[in-house]
Amino acid sequence: MCNMLKYHVVDGVHLKKTWTMGQKFTSLYNNAEITVSGVGDKAAVTTTTGVQASVKRVVFCGNSIVFGVDTVLTPFKVPRIGLGRH
Repeated sequence: MCNMLKYHVVDGVHLKKTWTMGQKFTSLYNNAEITVSGVGDKAAVTTTTGVQASVKRVVFCGNSIVFGVDTVLTPFKVPRIGLGRH
């Protein structure tokens, strides 16, 4: 679980308004790359496993910037679990 949280953390100051398409961030988990796949009002990131997350909220918290995204970023492929038929 701790590694999953580290995957969501990158070192440095990365203001959303300075992001550029294709820019790469390195997470604290296994030096995994997270790539900017959208900028401005459509800010988004994509993981090396192909998970894309849109930035929905930005919160400045002490000496940190928290980006609220609409998807859980995972450093590994997670199978989709369907609800099946009822």
